[in-house]
Amino acid sequence: MKVIPVMLFLWLSSFTIASNPQSNSSDYKDLIGYWVRPDGGYTLVINGVDDAGNMNAQYYNPKSINVAEAKASLESDRTNIYIEMQDVGYPGSSYNLTLDSEARRLVGTYYHAISKKNIQIYFVRGKN
Repeated sequence: MKVIPVMLFLWLSSFTIASNPQSNSSDYKDLIGYWVRPDGGYTLVINGVDDAGNMNAQYYNPKSINVAEAKASLESDRTNIYIEMQDVGYPGSSYNLTLDSEARRLVGTYYHAISKKNIQIYFVRGKN
């Protein structure tokens, strides 16, 4: 009988953690928002990035695809992003992107895990 309260506590704890917005590091403020891939309408939504580079991100095609990992990092004058999906049709597919602030784009590669191919892609700012 004690299993149910523990499971309920764990479920409520995970809900609370997931629904809390992350603090947005000023180093990553240009990443926040909606990004669209013009070649197919794929949408990346970055809601927040903490000081350690952990991103709160969603990916849609057009339905929501599970984002298993989302990280941002700073390398000298570049802001990089790594996003990995783990979902039906996306078993480890990932993005390696760099922010091009002047062009207001995220540019880089999409690794399609099923075909094991890297595809050159870019995202532009989308509308909320």
